[in-house]
Amino acid sequence: MSVTIKDIAREIGISASAVSKAINGYSDISEETRQRVLEAVRRMGYTPNILARGLIRRQTNTIGLFVLSRSNKGFSHSFSSEVIAGIMDCAGVRGYELLLYSTNGPTPGKQVSYRGLCHERQIDAAIFMGLRTDDPGIEELKTVDFPVATLDVPIRGGKAICVGGDNVEGAYMATSHLISIGHRRIAYINGHAQAIVSQERLTGYLRALSDNGIPEDNSLVVEGAFTEESGAEATKRLLGLPNPPTAVFAACDSMAIGAMSVAAMRNLKVPDDLAVVGYDDIPLAAVAEVPLTTIRQDGYAIGYKAAEVVINDIERGSTAARRVLMGVELVVRESCGARKKGLYRGNTGIKQRV
Repeated sequence: MSVTIKDIAREIGISASAVSKAINGYSDISEETRQRVLEAVRRMGYTPNILARGLIRRQTNTIGLFVLSRSNKGFSHSFSSEVIAGIMDCAGVRGYELLLYSTNGPTPGKQVSYRGLCHERQIDAAIFMGLRTDDPGIEELKTVDFPVATLDVPIRGGKAICVGGDNVEGAYMATSHLISIGHRRIAYINGHAQAIVSQERLTGYLRALSDNGIPEDNSLVVEGAFTEESGAEATKRLLGLPNPPTAVFAACDSMAIGAMSVAAMRNLKVPDDLAVVGYDDIPLAAVAEVPLTTIRQDGYAIGYKAAEVVINDIERGSTAARRVLMGVELVVRESCGARKKGLYRGNTGIKQRV
């Protein structure tokens, strides 16, 4: 016999309407109650009657997930995997199928029609990961007639929803932390210029310098490509400067790990000779040879929220452009030197975990 909403309500001692609201993402349900309901859903094996619901609303109850990666590593990054897991879990709890598209995106002479793919497979909504600012398909997404969510790429015009971490705040936290423990010559290894996260994290880095009276130095900002190899190459350039940095902040953990590997090859001790801070808090960050101080953003929560907002819009029958910013957190480990100096928090006044 299949499990019903009433069964879940009896199991955890709340009303059936509260269970329904928790499953469907209503804002008047507390996060504690929502988590209790979702845990019961998983434990009891509840499955919504998606066939009946789809017939009533003339929907396929299918969400398209587009993973765009020109390096063919869209699934290999642990942060991306966390995001995808969140999307999958939310879709499953709400009774939606997930149709996955993995593509390199547009290439010379070959334009991908995202709208065409969506209509061909009759999906009800689409979520995009890895969308670049130079993707010509962005213009097409402004005119689609179904809910669209992008991860970290706001689209001006149209009704797309953007979900992601607060990149400006995260970079500001990281840079301010390094300043608070005595660094003034702080380098920044950015991601590629076609990523909004690169632009926003650069803004946060520069704002922290300005707020602390430290002049900008263009020689200390080097572009990478969100890979360990590019982080290593950028660090070689930085260490070759006449006046090299005493600290490096990288726009992702992979590049920060690349920076630490170069420091080791040059017999520089992290953090004594070079402090390093990353971004994302991937699993490897905590178990690196020198555990990495980083900005943590919850990839699973970001993915879950992205699926939740498009499903809510599907079921409301309307959508509106908006940006959903998820919180970030500074995780202090050994690579920055704060623990060694006994300065866990400094004077940044920001949320930290040690």
